[in-house]
Amino acid sequence: ASAEILEVISGSMANPQPVFDAILDSCARLFGAGDPAICLIDGDTLRIGAYRGEFVEEVKRAFPRPLAGTVSALAAQQGGVLYRPSVLAAPDLPGYIREIARQRGDFSVVNAPMVWNGTPVGTLDIICTPPRTFTEVDLAQVKTFADQAVIAIQNARLFNETTEALDQQRASSEVLAAISNSIADAQPV
Repeated sequence: ASAEILEVISGSMANPQPVFDAILDSCARLFGAGDPAICLIDGDTLRIGAYRGEFVEEVKRAFPRPLAGTVSALAAQQGGVLYRPSVLAAPDLPGYIREIARQRGDFSVVNAPMVWNGTPVGTLDIICTPPRTFTEVDLAQVKTFADQAVIAIQNARLFNETTEALDQQRASSEVLAAISNSIADAQPV
């Protein structure tokens, strides 16, 4: 699965969405995740970068939302993969997620922080209904997927910054060419 994602990364420099989609597809296939998501941190706000699952309407209504008090904030503060085999049995999780489990049925949750240069930029979230056990190998794979999402985000950022810089240089060179070709006539400049 990682090789598939790396192949997608190399083909999607300007937009991380294809990488997000490949990661979520891999999570669904490998872990039976019915509701995998990539959440992105934008200042004090949490928004959805990608989502797969049956609760699309609920997710659309719930996001964007304040980052504070979310499972993503908890995972980012913890600094490592947060795993709870049963949301209903996890009193440390925020109330909103336990309420969802009471309404919809218990589930397991895994949140892997996506970190760039020590700063959380999002989380890879996996929800499995019914609850399932994740092994250390599973959790390491989830962390690898989260790291690949960060690579995709940074590749897109760098690609877009480089494209913008080249566009600015091109515009500057056009102005300089117009100046050099019209020393006596300022109108073309």
